Amino acid sequence: RQTMLLSDWDVSNQQQSFLIPSLIQDKFEYTKGIVGIRCIFEFDFLPLGVFQRLLSLCILQSSRQKNKNGTTIKLEPELYSNFGAIELQEGFVLRLQLQEQNDTLASSQAIFAFFEDWTFASKGYEIVKAMLEKINYDVMGSGLTWNVLFESKPNQELVSLSAARAQKLHPWFDGNDGDKTQITSRNVDIASFLDML
Repeated sequence: RQTMLLSDWDVSNQQQSFLIPSLIQDKFEYTKGIVGIRCIFEFDFLPLGVFQRLLSLCILQSSRQKNKNGTTIKLEPELYSNFGAIELQEGFVLRLQLQEQNDTLASSQAIFAFFEDWTFASKGYEIVKAMLEKINYDVMGSGLTWNVLFESKPNQELVSLSAARAQKLHPWFDGNDGDKTQITSRNVDIASFLDML
């Protein structure tokens, strides 16, 4: 668990199960667009295992929410080697898509985060960013770097992090950024880290 390569899999209340995302073989087939507003984490180099660790942390967070609040999580995770749809809390579904350099028209490697319910977009961005920082500090020796782009609706234009902050781009930065609790990723165990999300 500490390496973030496996997480508790709480799909049945009968016995303890675990999920190891790196063993998932099936690829998600993009037959139609993924619904929702998106932010994109672009990497010059994305080592194997980063996306799988991100899925593992999301599944762990979903399981913790389910156990903490009873059975409020309604959607069972949908997982592939390059995609995951995970309900992090009731009504808050995070869809993650891995874009690899060998994908069509991909000039870099990226992780797309989609939010169908825009009210969770800002929080979802903060959670994915914190999880990537946790993976970076604990596993990658702080060597992982990325840029973030935010989708601006209705024209679907992609805006850089600095421009999105300056514009207070809705729904990502709505002017309440100063009220957000800072999520600490360094020097904290996984359980404490997830409690901050």
